[in-house]
Parts: sequence; structure tokens; C-alpha cells
Amino acid sequence: MDDAQRAGLSRRQLQSACWKRIASGLYVWVEIAQDPLCVLAALHLRLPAEAVFSERTARWLHGLDLEPCQPAQATVPPGHSLSARAEVSVRRGGAGRPRARRTRARKG
Repeated sequence: MDDAQRAGLSRRQLQSACWKRIASGLYVWVEIAQDPLCVLAALHLRLPAEAVFSERTARWLHGLDLEPCQPAQATVPPGHSLSARAEVSVRRGGAGRPRARRTRARKG
């Protein structure tokens, strides 16, 4: 809400048909409310900082030819509390360290 007010929007404007409330104090312009990247960006704001998108959601974000998932899939480190959210499937556990893999060119 603070960001909206800094941008010149009033509470009344946010309650109009032009805006969709997607969480407490979190609004999105209706024209982009169903855009998968917008949905994931809003969801990211509601997850713990250590959470990462995982599985099919991560694959889609990295450009694989998959449909955006409903619900989104995220991994949360052990020990972090998270209330149930219908739009995200949460897996507990470490995401692991990023690993690089070397490949060799095949002779051809």
C-alpha cells in the first residue's frame, strides 16, 4: 500500500475495478493480473527470503517449453514457517548449492 501511495494511487483507486487485490496490501493492475511472471513476482514477495521456485516452476522460469504451473512450486529451507497458500505447493528442504556441469563436444 505504501508503494502505491508513493506512486500517487489512493486506497479508493486501488479498490476500483482496475486493480485486483492478491494479498493483504498487495495489488496488481487487472490487465496483467493473470500474467504468469506477475503472479510469480507477487508470490515471491509473500514467501520467505530463502525460498526458491523449484521443480516445474523453475524449469518454466528457465525457458523450458512447459505450461506455467498452477499451483507454483517452491522449496523452503527447514525451520521456516509458512502458512498454507492455495497458489503454491511448498516442499521443505534445502535447494542445494548450484552446480556447474562440464560437457564435452562430441567428435563428429
